[in-house]
Amino acid sequence: MYKKIFAIAFVLGLSLASAFAQKLSDNERSLAVDELKSNIKTLSQFRYDVPELLVVYNSQLREAEKVVKKYKNYRDDFQVFDNWYTLSNLVDQNRTMLDFLLPKAADNTYRLGMMKLQTNEVERATEYFNKAITLDANHILSHYQLAKLDLDSMQIARGAERLTRIILEMKPDTDQKELIYNLLHYTYNTNYLYAIGLASQGKHARAMEVYNELNKFCEIDTLEICDEEELEKSIAKSKNQIYSDHLKLAKKSLSNGKNAVAENFAEIAYEYYAENKESISGDADFKDIIRQIANNYISEAKQLEGDRKAALYQEYLDKAKKLSSYLDEMERNELRNQVARLEPTKSKLQQKQEAIEESAVESSYTEKYGDYVADADDMKTPEEIQNDVDEVEKNYVNEKTKKTPSKSGEISKALDDKFYETRSYLSVNSFEKALEVLEKANQLAKIENEKAEVEDMYRQAIREITAKRMSAAEYAVWQGDINRADSLVNLTNDLIHSYKMEKDTAVVRIMNSYLNALDQKVCSKRQDELNSYVYNILDCIKRSDYYKAEAYIREALAVPETRKCKLDKSKLKALMKQIEKPLEYIDRLDNAYTILRSGDTASYLQQYGSLETMYNMYDLESANIKHTPLRQILVNIDNTDLTLKAIEILMRHKDYMVALEALGALKDMGYKDTDTKKVQQRMAKLMAYDMNKQNYDYDAAVDAISQYSSDKWYKVFVKDFKKNMKTLSRQSR
Repeated sequence: MYKKIFAIAFVLGLSLASAFAQKLSDNERSLAVDELKSNIKTLSQFRYDVPELLVVYNSQLREAEKVVKKYKNYRDDFQVFDNWYTLSNLVDQNRTMLDFLLPKAADNTYRLGMMKLQTNEVERATEYFNKAITLDANHILSHYQLAKLDLDSMQIARGAERLTRIILEMKPDTDQKELIYNLLHYTYNTNYLYAIGLASQGKHARAMEVYNELNKFCEIDTLEICDEEELEKSIAKSKNQIYSDHLKLAKKSLSNGKNAVAENFAEIAYEYYAENKESISGDADFKDIIRQIANNYISEAKQLEGDRKAALYQEYLDKAKKLSSYLDEMERNELRNQVARLEPTKSKLQQKQEAIEESAVESSYTEKYGDYVADADDMKTPEEIQNDVDEVEKNYVNEKTKKTPSKSGEISKALDDKFYETRSYLSVNSFEKALEVLEKANQLAKIENEKAEVEDMYRQAIREITAKRMSAAEYAVWQGDINRADSLVNLTNDLIHSYKMEKDTAVVRIMNSYLNALDQKVCSKRQDELNSYVYNILDCIKRSDYYKAEAYIREALAVPETRKCKLDKSKLKALMKQIEKPLEYIDRLDNAYTILRSGDTASYLQQYGSLETMYNMYDLESANIKHTPLRQILVNIDNTDLTLKAIEILMRHKDYMVALEALGALKDMGYKDTDTKKVQQRMAKLMAYDMNKQNYDYDAAVDAISQYSSDKWYKVFVKDFKKNMKTLSRQSR
């Protein structure tokens, strides 16, 4: 009996072995043998007397281990099995040796780092400590020394984080743990006392640098070393003092007539003021300084003349307008009206930009649903807004729907069933069905006199639905579906009003948190949208597709802003200005061709001449605009009468530089300069007269025609032009 069982088992074993054995073609065998031999060669060359190479060897060994695993079942092929067996032995030997040597190599590298540290070669020491960690990721002593170097260079938070990681993740021994605890305590206490000392000497800005590092230290302090309450008090004192100091410096700068410096100090003071409004007593000084700086800019703008006015006038008015934003509404409006009266008439381009932007202004979520939002929310940082949302998500969105405990302790089974059904619908976000069942529970409660239980369930349900819908709205914004977000917020608001939950503190807190977060995310999305528009516009300009570029700019400028979301559209406005002249050129060129098709040659020549003047004046060649010079057109037509007519028309419309080029067409047609003497003399006289009226001096006028001075064909024009300019310049003195 046993012999039979053994025989069956033996046969099964052979069949399984043959099933696992791999049959190889000649090509597959060759590839397998080559791969095995390559790894045998690599592992045979390992040298354990060079610690720096151990990390490389470890990586190569891991690759070899994969190859051993890959070919372990190819035992029926002798060539493969022979090489596999050799490699397998080398892998085992090298793994044993490396597991022993890597920590020893890390210790040796650590000692080299300590040697460099004793001779103050900090950079070399840091390199060695980092190499030791590469050899052994949990080399405690190297981590400890790197942390000490961080602490010495005032990278307190980074050093503390490394020390905390040693304790929590690297299993230090008792002495090491005690040493690290002591270093963390010593670091915090020493730097805290150092910061207080700086503050007592009036060096509050330097104290704040240390306080900020200690703040970061406290954020990662899981070992409860920080005294956060005391630290916050010290930080508040220094911030208040910095605020006062910057106001004093702003006043001093004002007394020395340095508006820009005063503005800089005032803006820094405002940052501290905005963060610490509650702890700062009064803001009269700050507002007085802002008013004075703004008024100084306005006064300076009024006194500017000549080139300085052209360069600085608008800049000074803009600065005054910007400063007005720090004042109360009445003073702000008064100052802005004062600036508006002084601002020059806006260009058509500016008016176009402003018209598009003004039509795009809309209300933010916090403005539309202001009942849920407190004034203090305007001062909240993005981090604080996100923390509020995270708290709501934790309590209402991510938590599974819980049963509300009964106040009476007992409710009817029928009512309890309704509650269970309501919770089931809420757990799968089927809000309408949940409310429908609650209504049925309400009817039942009236009959059984248990209305309080239903009302409590109502409150919980409305709170949960509010949070989940608003969370869905936030997700919709993240996906870029603003319309869906609007719909969800409207639905939520209607629900709250339907069930008269507007005053419920939990509902208000939920709406408050999400409305602020929605505004923040919408603003961020819209700025990203503008940035992508800029990329597309630049691509259009590169391809000289100015109409498409303009369409993109109009769309981008129409991306709406709100009181809380001021988008940076400066790049778009700059691009709109950049394409203004190319677009005007294209439009005018189309118009010129339309005139030509109508048969009005004279008007065409006048239009095309002024177009060429514009092309040269604004260097539209650099904007990839292709322009055929009028001179070339006239030469191609080869009609003397038409060319003379063109010259006459261009002179009449004072496009003299293009007229000179049209005159050059006669040269290209083979006419001698003597044939055009009268035309050249007449052009020289008219051009000199007009340039003198435009206040050109002699040198500037001569420089304007310099390209023709070296061409002998134009010698009559150049000689007469210079003579006329000299005469007119003398008469103008």
